[in-house]
This record gives sequence, C-alpha cells and structure tokens, in this order.
Amino acid sequence: MKTIVVVGATGLQGRAVTAQLLADGWQVRAMTRDPKAAAARALAQAGAELVRAEMDDLASLIAAAEGAYGLFSVQPTVGSPGTPAGFSAEDEVRWGRNVADAAHAAGVRHLV
Repeated sequence: MKTIVVVGATGLQGRAVTAQLLADGWQVRAMTRDPKAAAARALAQAGAELVRAEMDDLASLIAAAEGAYGLFSVQPTVGSPGTPAGFSAEDEVRWGRNVADAAHAAGVRHLV
C-alpha cells in the first residue's frame, strides 16, 4: 500500500483530502504541528498516521516525507488561522519551497 503525506492535514482542505484518500484505500501520513490537537486526533481515529513537522524545519519535513509515494500540500496563506504574527507572502513562498525541497530530498514521486 502506498503512502500519501498530507501537509495541512488539519485544515479544511487538508481534512477533506485526507478523508477522500482514506476512503479510496490509501495510507495517509497526516502532517501536523500538534499531534495532540483535537483535529489531529480525529484524523488518527479515521486511520491516518500522524507525523509532527514544522514548515520552517526542512529536516522535519524530509522526515515526514521519507518513504512516501506522494505528497499533497496546502500551505497557509497570509491571514490564515495559526500563522505567526507578521506572516508574509514571502513566508508563504518559502514554506512552499521547503515542502517541494523536502519532497525531492525524500524521493517522493508525486507532489500536488
């Protein structure tokens, strides 16, 4: 069974993607900053594997992606809940690049 990593798994879009992937029989590794949060625990109860990672920590992103076949990422945008104070468009781009770099480093075959 192939694993898909979902970045942003506890957000609205990430939860929907995770639910659909699980329903379609994929193994899902749900990336979260806080595995103890209610939204993360709900994903685990639905069958997802939780993995803790930070968007500014490339090593944690690579570790989350190791061994995965695919990766779906939805990064926060300026004004999204949970973003740090002063989060900018440049931060958003950097986080997206970090995810792409991590997927590449981990040998992920498909990135969405």
